[in-house]
Amino acid sequence: MRSDASTVIDERTWQFRPVLFASCFVGMITLLFFCALLTWWRTTAVALVPWCGLIALETSVFIAMRKVAIRADRRATGVDLEIVYGLRGWPRQHFAAEKIRSVTVEPDIRPQQWGGWGYRGSLTLFRRAGLISRRGEGIVVHLTNGARLAITVDEAAAFARHFG
Repeated sequence: MRSDASTVIDERTWQFRPVLFASCFVGMITLLFFCALLTWWRTTAVALVPWCGLIALETSVFIAMRKVAIRADRRATGVDLEIVYGLRGWPRQHFAAEKIRSVTVEPDIRPQQWGGWGYRGSLTLFRRAGLISRRGEGIVVHLTNGARLAITVDEAAAFARHFG
């Protein structure tokens, strides 16, 4: 819930392509099914319970992360960046203006550079992460702790201007 002291000045929302989403989903379920089948073949049916739980967990996470929105939010201290995942708006990543050193435009972000589509990397562990939905232009958020976050977004220059 937003306080009255903030104003959303720009918001970009997208969903991952249905064909890509479906093919990744089918591939993930197929891989887990064969792992479960191999487990069942080598042991008892009781060993299948963790695999079924894993399939259910990954399916729910995969569906929840299909929709993404990024927002530039003007506050008294500057412009914050917020990334909202999923159909319900959870989970969220919030980057306060004090934590953002700069936002630059990257004209050609490629999924291969980040390990594929989706959220890749870790800002905490690797100090490098990417929210990659396609190949093309995007922004790179440089944080004060030295971490970088790349996000593919349409009209990246217009979005980056909000951050000075």
